[in-house]
Amino acid sequence: MDGTLFSESQSRIIVTVKKDQLSELKVLMAEGSVPHTLLGVTGGDHLDIASEDDEEPIIKIPISVLRRVHSGGLKDYFEKKDVVSS
Repeated sequence: MDGTLFSESQSRIIVTVKKDQLSELKVLMAEGSVPHTLLGVTGGDHLDIASEDDEEPIIKIPISVLRRVHSGGLKDYFEKKDVVSS
């Protein structure tokens, strides 16, 4: 699972499209014989990460926590703040 989530392979890219454009993208990928996988959808108030084998997310983090960590990361690190629990 780590390889799937954190691979830095140069032959992979992430593409985002609106829902109404997904079928057109799939056609283009098929026409070009480009292997592809749907990773997920965006929206909501949590980042949920699940494998195809799991019904429940293996990672579920509120967007508010991600926003705090992202915006104050270095400052909070050097001040030794625990922004995830707060």
